[in-house]
Amino acid sequence: MEPQVTNYDATLTPSSTHGFRFKGTGKEYFGIWIVNVLLSIITLGIYSAWAKVRSKRYFYGNTQLAGDHFEYLATPMQILIGRIIAVAALACWSLLNNLQPVVAGVVALIFACFIPVLAVRNLRFDARVSRFRNVCFDFQGSYAGAYKVMFFYPLLGYLAVALVGGAVGMLSYAGANPILAIVLGSIAGLATMVWAYAWVTAALHRYIMNNYWYGNQAFSAEIQQGQFLRIALAAALVFVVLAAVLLAVLGVTGVFSLSSLSSLTTGGAESGAGIYTLMIVCYVAFALVGVIISSYSRARVHNYVLSQTRVADLVLSSRMPVWGFVGLVLTNVLLTVCTLGLAYPWVRVRSVRYVSEALAVQGDLSLQQVHGSAGQGQVAIADELSNAFNIEVGAF
Repeated sequence: MEPQVTNYDATLTPSSTHGFRFKGTGKEYFGIWIVNVLLSIITLGIYSAWAKVRSKRYFYGNTQLAGDHFEYLATPMQILIGRIIAVAALACWSLLNNLQPVVAGVVALIFACFIPVLAVRNLRFDARVSRFRNVCFDFQGSYAGAYKVMFFYPLLGYLAVALVGGAVGMLSYAGANPILAIVLGSIAGLATMVWAYAWVTAALHRYIMNNYWYGNQAFSAEIQQGQFLRIALAAALVFVVLAAVLLAVLGVTGVFSLSSLSSLTTGGAESGAGIYTLMIVCYVAFALVGVIISSYSRARVHNYVLSQTRVADLVLSSRMPVWGFVGLVLTNVLLTVCTLGLAYPWVRVRSVRYVSEALAVQGDLSLQQVHGSAGQGQVAIADELSNAFNIEVGAF
């Protein structure tokens, strides 16, 4: 079942609903992308800062709302300085990891303690270099709030999973056999894990969305844990169904038959190739299942979170078809693999168009009295450190 999203306000006329439009094309972006790749290689990565700005400005400039487009204000030098610092930090840590692994581990733990700070500064930078109608966005979340939803809540979730699973297992073991105790403890732990996931994820999205600003207008979002719990349960059900179908297909086609497995273990050199083939088939199949589950969850979360968000009297609404998005992601993977990455510009453009054109704003934009800064100069240190150490942060 689709998540219940905020309904259109009955007091608004159809003319007060403004859909996002994306005007870019794969052919146009291919020209930008291929030049970016070649110049980044020739300059040993230095041009990558300019490449990032060119790409961002292309997508922002081609995204329109009510006839006006968005702007990306970051400069290449802001990105380059942040990128140099991030690369230097990563190189120092890699060298330290080879020379003193224990010390490197301690440094990694210290760095991990600052992840919420990097996340806040990353969100703030990305917001402040985004502008619409000459008014910039902003992110005003506190560091304390970030530590609460990124450290404290997940820690409580892990403790809850361990305590509930262990307690149920021990109670079951007192009056039953060990196998039953393990099974019941595992079930209790998994159930608690789903609940903890919904609790932590809802808190994270609530923190992020309620701290965005557009000029002097604050975002507000009513994010409920129950909806994330339903999404998690639905995703788990989809996984069970897909895994069962996949195993059935592999069984019917003979991949998992006893005779084929027996021949693999007694066939000498040919059996080695057969085992590797079997491993590759299983890996690819379950990787595709993982892509489907991830895409399904992302689409439902995206629709729910945005449809619960308001900016003053404006109401956001996302009606992206969930299974359509899953199909989009699967075909994007296929296109990228079959073209050895050359189809990336078309993949990127069709993804942005699909997501953005499912989003609408309800309300009279002309009546909004919004004012704010036209942009603030910063260095993208946190942004590039997050990319260098693969720290993903954001509401979607």
